[in-house]
Amino acid sequence: MWDRISIRAVVIAFAAGLASSFVLANVLLGFIAGDALDSSMSDEATRAAIKSVAASPAFLLSWLVVGTGVTVGSGWLAARLAKEFPLYNGLAVGVVSFVFDCFSLGGSPWWFEVVGMLLTLPASIYGANLARRARLPKS
Repeated sequence: MWDRISIRAVVIAFAAGLASSFVLANVLLGFIAGDALDSSMSDEATRAAIKSVAASPAFLLSWLVVGTGVTVGSGWLAARLAKEFPLYNGLAVGVVSFVFDCFSLGGSPWWFEVVGMLLTLPASIYGANLARRARLPKS
């Protein structure tokens, strides 16, 4: 099985997912925070406001949707870059994401972490399946 996985594709897809997660989380945080964040606030007040918004149900539910979309995109990208065995490569990027997520547990409510972890592998395989189906000849 390992010879079917493109390490290059998995690393690129994981890095792209990580970078897009960082950007999208900050955009979502700014969007949900709205006027709660102000440039005249002290660093401590800004950190407290960000922490409060990041713990809000609105942010957590939105991030669950956006983060799952990022995982679908990572699986899709891994499958497109690998060209062969798209589902194996989508699964591989999902496994890497799952392991990475295991090291960052504890900062969110338990329900958020459980649901996020349960969605990681199916979402990455779904993205790989989308890439595989796009490559199939039309009948």
